[in-house]
Amino acid sequence: MKINVCKPRILQVPYEEGCYWRKGTKEGPHVIVDKLKAMREYSVLQNKCIENNIGKIILEPKEYNPYNKEDCLEIIYKEVLTCLKQRMIPVTIGGDHSITYPIIKAFCDFYEKEFYILQFDAHSDTFNDVGGYKYHHGATFKNIVEETNVLGKNIYQFGIRGQVRKDSFKEAQRLGINVITMDQFQERNCNILNFKLPKNAYFYVSFDIDSIDPAYAPGTGTPVPGGLTSREAIKIIKDLCELNIIGFDLVEVAPIYDSSDITSNLAATLIMELLIGAKFSFIN
Repeated sequence: MKINVCKPRILQVPYEEGCYWRKGTKEGPHVIVDKLKAMREYSVLQNKCIENNIGKIILEPKEYNPYNKEDCLEIIYKEVLTCLKQRMIPVTIGGDHSITYPIIKAFCDFYEKEFYILQFDAHSDTFNDVGGYKYHHGATFKNIVEETNVLGKNIYQFGIRGQVRKDSFKEAQRLGINVITMDQFQERNCNILNFKLPKNAYFYVSFDIDSIDPAYAPGTGTPVPGGLTSREAIKIIKDLCELNIIGFDLVEVAPIYDSSDITSNLAATLIMELLIGAKFSFIN
Protein backbone atom coordinates (compact mmCIF):
# COMPACT_ATOMS: atom_id res chain seq x y z
CA MET A 1 0.00 0.00 0.00
CA LYS A 2 1.11 3.53 -0.72
CA ILE A 3 1.78 5.75 2.28
CA ASN A 4 0.93 9.43 2.22
CA VAL A 5 2.39 11.64 4.92
CA CYS A 6 -0.36 13.87 6.32
CA LYS A 7 -0.87 16.66 8.81
CA PRO A 8 -2.23 16.11 12.32
CA ARG A 9 -5.40 17.55 13.81
CA ILE A 10 -5.68 17.83 17.59
CA LEU A 11 -9.10 16.81 18.91
CA GLN A 12 -10.04 17.70 22.47
CA VAL A 13 -12.43 15.18 24.04
CA PRO A 14 -13.35 16.17 27.63
CA TYR A 15 -15.42 13.04 28.20
CA GLU A 16 -15.20 11.10 31.47
CA GLU A 17 -18.51 9.25 31.72
CA GLY A 18 -16.75 5.97 30.98
CA CYS A 19 -14.85 6.37 34.25
CA TYR A 20 -16.35 4.55 37.23
CA TRP A 21 -13.79 5.61 39.85
CA ARG A 22 -11.97 8.88 40.67
CA LYS A 23 -13.23 11.18 37.94
CA GLY A 24 -11.47 14.34 36.78
CA THR A 25 -10.27 13.55 33.26
CA LYS A 26 -12.73 15.92 31.59
CA GLU A 27 -10.41 18.76 32.64
CA GLY A 28 -7.42 17.10 30.98
CA PRO A 29 -7.72 18.38 27.40
CA HIS A 30 -7.86 22.12 28.05
CA VAL A 31 -5.06 21.98 30.64
CA ILE A 32 -2.81 20.00 28.28
CA VAL A 33 -3.65 22.26 25.33
CA ASP A 34 -2.73 25.33 27.39
CA LYS A 35 0.67 23.72 28.02
CA LEU A 36 1.08 22.87 24.32
CA LYS A 37 0.39 26.44 23.24
CA ALA A 38 3.14 27.69 25.57
CA MET A 39 5.79 25.24 24.32
CA ARG A 40 8.72 26.03 22.05
CA GLU A 41 8.90 24.56 18.56
CA TYR A 42 12.32 22.84 18.71
CA SER A 43 13.09 19.38 20.16
CA VAL A 44 16.62 18.94 21.52
CA LEU A 45 16.08 15.16 21.62
CA GLN A 46 15.15 14.94 17.94
CA ASN A 47 17.13 17.93 16.67
CA LYS A 48 14.06 19.02 14.78
CA CYS A 49 11.37 21.71 14.70
CA ILE A 50 7.63 21.24 14.45
CA GLU A 51 6.43 21.84 10.89
CA ASN A 52 2.90 22.89 11.80
CA ASN A 53 1.61 25.96 13.61
CA ILE A 54 0.38 24.39 16.85
CA GLY A 55 -2.46 26.88 17.23
CA LYS A 56 -3.86 26.11 13.79
CA ILE A 57 -4.15 22.35 14.31
CA ILE A 58 -6.07 22.47 17.62
CA LEU A 59 -9.83 22.10 17.35
CA GLU A 60 -12.15 23.48 20.02
CA PRO A 61 -13.81 20.72 22.07
CA LYS A 62 -17.38 19.61 21.43
CA GLU A 63 -19.92 19.56 24.24
CA TYR A 64 -20.72 16.19 25.79
CA ASN A 65 -23.98 15.50 27.61
CA PRO A 66 -23.12 13.33 30.63
CA TYR A 67 -26.70 12.05 30.77
CA ASN A 68 -26.54 10.33 27.39
CA LYS A 69 -23.35 8.32 27.09
CA GLU A 70 -24.28 6.68 23.79
CA ASP A 71 -24.77 10.08 22.15
CA CYS A 72 -21.37 11.17 23.44
CA LEU A 73 -19.64 8.14 21.94
CA GLU A 74 -21.42 8.81 18.65
CA ILE A 75 -20.19 12.43 18.65
CA ILE A 76 -16.61 11.22 19.15
CA TYR A 77 -17.02 8.67 16.37
CA LYS A 78 -18.37 11.27 13.92
CA GLU A 79 -15.71 13.85 14.80
CA VAL A 80 -12.89 11.37 14.15
CA LEU A 81 -14.53 10.14 10.94
CA THR A 82 -14.87 13.73 9.70
CA CYS A 83 -11.21 14.33 10.47
CA LEU A 84 -10.20 11.26 8.45
CA LYS A 85 -12.40 12.27 5.52
CA GLN A 86 -10.56 15.61 5.50
CA ARG A 87 -7.31 13.61 5.25
CA MET A 88 -6.11 14.76 8.64
CA ILE A 89 -4.53 12.53 11.30
CA PRO A 90 -6.48 12.62 14.61
CA VAL A 91 -4.33 13.29 17.65
CA THR A 92 -6.90 13.03 20.42
CA ILE A 93 -6.58 14.30 23.98
CA GLY A 94 -8.95 12.77 26.53
CA GLY A 95 -10.83 12.28 28.65
CA ASP A 96 -10.97 8.75 29.96
CA HIS A 97 -9.86 5.68 28.02
CA SER A 98 -13.37 4.75 26.90
CA ILE A 99 -12.99 7.33 24.10
CA THR A 100 -10.60 5.01 22.25
CA TYR A 101 -13.42 2.62 21.35
CA PRO A 102 -15.40 5.09 19.14
CA ILE A 103 -12.11 6.38 17.71
CA ILE A 104 -11.06 2.90 16.59
CA LYS A 105 -14.58 2.21 15.33
CA ALA A 106 -14.25 5.28 13.08
CA PHE A 107 -10.84 4.12 11.82
CA CYS A 108 -12.22 0.67 11.01
CA ASP A 109 -15.21 2.07 9.15
CA PHE A 110 -13.06 4.52 7.21
CA TYR A 111 -10.15 2.29 6.19
CA GLU A 112 -11.61 -1.22 6.08
CA LYS A 113 -7.96 -2.30 6.00
CA GLU A 114 -5.65 -3.90 8.51
CA PHE A 115 -3.82 -1.80 11.05
CA TYR A 116 -2.28 -2.40 14.47
CA ILE A 117 -2.81 -0.82 17.88
CA LEU A 118 0.03 -0.06 20.29
CA GLN A 119 -1.37 0.49 23.78
CA PHE A 120 0.74 1.88 26.63
CA ASP A 121 -1.09 1.26 29.87
CA ALA A 122 -0.95 -0.13 33.39
CA HIS A 123 -4.15 -2.08 32.69
CA SER A 124 -5.35 -4.35 29.88
CA ASP A 125 -8.80 -2.70 29.88
CA THR A 126 -10.56 -5.98 29.16
CA PHE A 127 -13.03 -5.98 32.07
CA ASN A 128 -16.63 -7.07 31.81
CA ASP A 129 -19.64 -4.78 32.26
CA VAL A 130 -19.75 -2.52 35.32
CA GLY A 131 -23.24 -1.92 36.66
CA GLY A 132 -24.69 -3.24 33.41
CA TYR A 133 -22.74 -0.71 31.30
CA LYS A 134 -20.12 -2.08 28.89
CA TYR A 135 -18.54 1.03 27.32
CA HIS A 136 -16.49 2.05 30.35
CA HIS A 137 -12.77 2.78 30.42
CA GLY A 138 -11.93 -0.63 31.88
CA ALA A 139 -13.42 -2.54 28.92
CA THR A 140 -12.20 -0.52 25.96
CA PHE A 141 -10.00 -3.12 24.31
CA LYS A 142 -12.41 -5.97 24.96
CA ASN A 143 -15.05 -3.89 23.14
CA ILE A 144 -12.65 -3.11 20.29
CA VAL A 145 -11.87 -6.78 19.65
CA GLU A 146 -15.47 -7.93 20.01
CA GLU A 147 -17.18 -5.12 18.08
CA THR A 148 -14.75 -3.93 15.38
CA ASN A 149 -12.63 -5.73 12.77
CA VAL A 150 -9.42 -5.28 14.82
CA LEU A 151 -8.16 -8.71 15.84
CA GLY A 152 -6.68 -9.33 19.27
CA LYS A 153 -3.38 -10.38 17.70
CA ASN A 154 -3.13 -6.88 16.18
CA ILE A 155 -3.08 -5.23 19.61
CA TYR A 156 0.14 -4.87 21.60
CA GLN A 157 -0.20 -3.80 25.24
CA PHE A 158 2.97 -2.47 26.86
CA GLY A 159 3.54 -1.88 30.58
CA ILE A 160 0.78 -3.98 32.17
CA ARG A 161 1.43 -4.34 35.90
CA GLY A 162 0.10 -4.24 39.43
CA GLN A 163 -2.81 -6.11 40.95
CA VAL A 164 -5.68 -6.78 38.57
CA ARG A 165 -8.76 -8.95 38.42
CA LYS A 166 -7.70 -12.39 37.26
CA ASP A 167 -10.67 -12.68 34.89
CA SER A 168 -9.66 -9.45 33.15
CA PHE A 169 -6.09 -10.63 32.60
CA LYS A 170 -7.32 -14.01 31.36
CA GLU A 171 -9.77 -12.22 29.05
CA ALA A 172 -6.94 -10.33 27.35
CA GLN A 173 -5.22 -13.66 26.71
CA ARG A 174 -8.46 -15.25 25.47
CA LEU A 175 -8.92 -12.39 23.01
CA GLY A 176 -5.44 -13.06 21.62
CA ILE A 177 -4.02 -9.69 22.67
CA ASN A 178 -0.23 -9.42 22.91
CA VAL A 179 0.26 -8.55 26.59
CA ILE A 180 3.72 -7.28 27.49
CA THR A 181 4.05 -6.78 31.22
CA MET A 182 6.14 -3.97 32.68
CA ASP A 183 8.85 -6.46 33.65
CA GLN A 184 8.96 -7.86 30.11
CA PHE A 185 9.05 -4.35 28.67
CA GLN A 186 11.88 -3.40 31.03
CA GLU A 187 13.88 -6.46 30.00
CA ARG A 188 14.06 -4.95 26.51
CA ASN A 189 14.91 -1.47 27.77
CA CYS A 190 11.34 -0.23 27.20
CA ASN A 191 12.16 -0.02 23.51
CA ILE A 192 9.27 -0.96 21.23
CA LEU A 193 11.73 -1.41 18.37
CA ASN A 194 13.19 -4.38 20.26
CA PHE A 195 9.91 -6.24 19.75
CA LYS A 196 8.93 -8.05 16.55
CA LEU A 197 6.34 -5.59 15.29
CA PRO A 198 5.03 -6.12 11.74
CA LYS A 199 7.22 -4.45 9.12
CA ASN A 200 5.82 -1.71 6.87
CA ALA A 201 2.61 -1.76 8.91
CA TYR A 202 0.35 1.05 10.07
CA PHE A 203 -0.09 1.78 13.76
CA TYR A 204 -2.64 3.53 15.92
CA VAL A 205 -1.17 4.50 19.31
CA SER A 206 -3.19 4.76 22.52
CA PHE A 207 -1.20 6.19 25.44
CA ASP A 208 -2.76 6.00 28.90
CA ILE A 209 -0.89 8.32 31.26
CA ASP A 210 -1.08 5.68 34.00
CA SER A 211 1.50 3.69 32.04
CA ILE A 212 3.89 6.14 33.68
CA ASP A 213 4.85 5.71 37.33
CA PRO A 214 2.82 8.01 39.65
CA ALA A 215 6.09 9.49 40.90
CA TYR A 216 6.31 11.14 37.46
CA ALA A 217 2.59 11.36 36.61
CA PRO A 218 0.46 11.56 39.77
CA GLY A 219 -2.42 13.30 38.01
CA THR A 220 -4.52 10.30 37.04
CA GLY A 221 -7.48 8.47 38.50
CA THR A 222 -5.88 5.01 38.45
CA PRO A 223 -2.22 5.33 39.48
CA VAL A 224 -0.17 2.12 39.66
CA PRO A 225 3.37 2.04 41.13
CA GLY A 226 6.22 0.55 39.12
CA GLY A 227 5.61 2.22 35.78
CA LEU A 228 7.65 4.09 33.22
CA THR A 229 9.83 7.05 34.10
CA SER A 230 9.19 10.33 32.29
CA ARG A 231 12.47 9.88 30.43
CA GLU A 232 11.44 6.39 29.25
CA ALA A 233 8.06 7.70 28.10
CA ILE A 234 9.65 10.48 26.05
CA LYS A 235 12.06 7.95 24.50
CA ILE A 236 9.09 5.75 23.57
CA ILE A 237 7.57 8.66 21.66
CA LYS A 238 10.86 9.13 19.80
CA ASP A 239 10.86 5.41 18.93
CA LEU A 240 7.25 5.65 17.71
CA CYS A 241 8.41 8.26 15.22
CA GLU A 242 10.17 5.43 13.36
CA LEU A 243 6.78 3.85 12.57
CA ASN A 244 3.88 4.79 10.29
CA ILE A 245 1.42 6.42 12.67
CA ILE A 246 -2.19 6.74 11.51
CA GLY A 247 -3.58 8.14 14.76
CA PHE A 248 -2.82 8.77 18.42
CA ASP A 249 -4.63 9.40 21.68
CA LEU A 250 -3.43 10.35 25.13
CA VAL A 251 -5.91 9.73 27.92
CA GLU A 252 -6.62 9.63 31.66
CA VAL A 253 -4.89 12.87 32.74
CA ALA A 254 -6.87 14.18 35.72
CA PRO A 255 -5.49 17.59 36.75
CA ILE A 256 -7.40 17.54 40.05
CA TYR A 257 -4.93 14.90 41.33
CA ASP A 258 -1.84 16.51 39.82
CA SER A 259 1.02 18.10 41.70
CA SER A 260 2.57 21.32 40.35
CA ASP A 261 1.30 20.41 36.85
CA ILE A 262 3.82 17.56 36.62
CA THR A 263 1.45 15.28 34.74
CA SER A 264 -0.05 17.81 32.34
CA ASN A 265 3.43 19.14 31.51
CA LEU A 266 4.63 15.63 30.76
CA ALA A 267 1.52 14.84 28.70
CA ALA A 268 2.02 17.99 26.64
CA THR A 269 5.70 17.13 26.17
CA LEU A 270 4.82 13.66 24.86
CA ILE A 271 2.32 15.09 22.40
CA MET A 272 4.70 17.83 21.23
CA GLU A 273 7.53 15.34 20.67
CA LEU A 274 5.12 13.24 18.60
CA LEU A 275 3.96 16.26 16.58
CA ILE A 276 7.58 17.21 15.88
CA GLY A 277 8.89 13.80 14.87
CA ALA A 278 6.09 11.46 13.79
CA LYS A 279 5.60 10.08 10.30
CA PHE A 280 1.85 10.63 10.28
CA SER A 281 0.61 8.37 7.53
CA PHE A 282 -2.60 7.96 5.59
CA ILE A 283 -3.40 4.55 4.10
CA ASN A 284 -4.64 4.60 0.52
